[in-house]
Amino acid sequence: MIKPRNSAAAILCVAALSCSLLSGARVEAQTSAQPEANRAPATRASGIELYRQGDDAGAIAALRLAVKRDKNDLVAWRVLGLAYGRLGKLGDARKAHERAAKIGEQFLLAQYETAPLDYILGRQAELKPLLDAAADSADQYLQLSSNLSKKKVSEWQERAGFLRDMASLMGHDNLAGAAKIWSTRDVTTKAKILSRPEPQYTEAAREHRIGGTVIIRAVLAADGQVRAIRPIRTLPYGLTIKAVSAARQIKFIPATVDGAPVSQAIQLEYNFHVY
Repeated sequence: MIKPRNSAAAILCVAALSCSLLSGARVEAQTSAQPEANRAPATRASGIELYRQGDDAGAIAALRLAVKRDKNDLVAWRVLGLAYGRLGKLGDARKAHERAAKIGEQFLLAQYETAPLDYILGRQAELKPLLDAAADSADQYLQLSSNLSKKKVSEWQERAGFLRDMASLMGHDNLAGAAKIWSTRDVTTKAKILSRPEPQYTEAAREHRIGGTVIIRAVLAADGQVRAIRPIRTLPYGLTIKAVSAARQIKFIPATVDGAPVSQAIQLEYNFHVY
């Protein structure tokens, strides 16, 4: 059986935080308009409590109802996967973790495409546990999937890494170097990019003949790290993840104001061409 990586307390913390986030910013604008969906958090909470008490069968019954009412309830899918795993129903656990991880990825990209940067930075303490939970589910999916192709394994490793990497950017300490973000026109000397790796094209995108441009806004922070990465134009089939990964690897000399290093905002474009 797969051993859950999250404690019950951590799960309850994630669930509490997700109630406000996922009710106000769904991956898709769907169940919030339905009266029945308003009862989903209570159903989820009872399922989590049953899981905490060791009643996996009861937890599964409650959580299945929760995800029926709200198909994008990341936390319910996550804990459902843990409950199935603890009962040894590994096929069901695998499907639940797959769903949780993909919801987390879609939620993250939807937030970054539509929400102002100030909103994201202001709610980083709430976003981080959700992304950590989604990343954990991606790891669980990989552990439960023994017959994946090398391409699928790579895809899921990148998904887990992407979620974990973005979650790592959500700590207040991590963003301390970017607390004051300067525009290019206001700095004394602009940030100097030393190397900018190009992202790889994914096989899935090639198979579907997907091309176009991913646009990313980021901060070249005073401490020499690329922070506050935000995709504002995305592409499917892993291309956005590849672009974000490439952006994280940029090496640069920070901008300065009156001789002191400062954080500078930047916009990056990554073009993917179908050959």
